[in-house]
Amino acid sequence: MKTTIRLEELGLLMFFVLAYQHFFPASWGIFFALFFVPDITFLTYLFSKKTGAVTYNTFHHRGLIALVIIAGFIMKNDWVLKTGLIFMAHSSFDRV
Repeated sequence: MKTTIRLEELGLLMFFVLAYQHFFPASWGIFFALFFVPDITFLTYLFSKKTGAVTYNTFHHRGLIALVIIAGFIMKNDWVLKTGLIFMAHSSFDRV
């Protein structure tokens, strides 16, 4: 079962990377610059375990990230859409 889940996550990672490439083919520098930004939330563990857990889980929550992607489409805001796609790819990467 673990292998199946990892393969699914790898497929989702590829999907979001390809979606990013489709919408923003010349923006790979931004992709790589922002890819590990959600992991910076580990620093909030310095405040407390609860603050760290809430912050980390918020930045990796797929439902919230999906809302960011949808908002980017609706508002036609490239930065919001880029951020959502990058964070979603990162979330899948973490689960692989």
